[in-house]
Amino acid sequence: MKKIHCLKTIPLFTALFFLLSPATSPAAETYAWHEKLARGLLNVAGAGFEIPREIYYTSDQKGWIYGYTYGAGMGLSKGFLRLGTGLLETLTFHSDYPRSGKKPLLNPEFPWQRHPTAKIQYKKVS
Repeated sequence: MKKIHCLKTIPLFTALFFLLSPATSPAAETYAWHEKLARGLLNVAGAGFEIPREIYYTSDQKGWIYGYTYGAGMGLSKGFLRLGTGLLETLTFHSDYPRSGKKPLLNPEFPWQRHPTAKIQYKKVS
């Protein structure tokens, strides 16, 4: 009996996963699948930039001591949040999960989209 190597079955299961996953309705789609995939990958890659960014903005608003302590902690937590959200969007780019229309989960969508008064926050999942 011939053994099937597990690495040879990965493309088969991947193809079945994409073929059998539920498709989105054209009326509800506001973002395309490639936009969700790109957003997820860029958020994973840019998660580390949250720390220096938060240090900078917190230091600018409240002073350097507060910025290097509280800002570093906030940057670290927001970096983990962006990393997790990016991984979720990357893994589920083909479906509408967790939001209909492939809408972004974070505001701002990307690490470089920052207004000095904007804060990263979860959007309500509908």
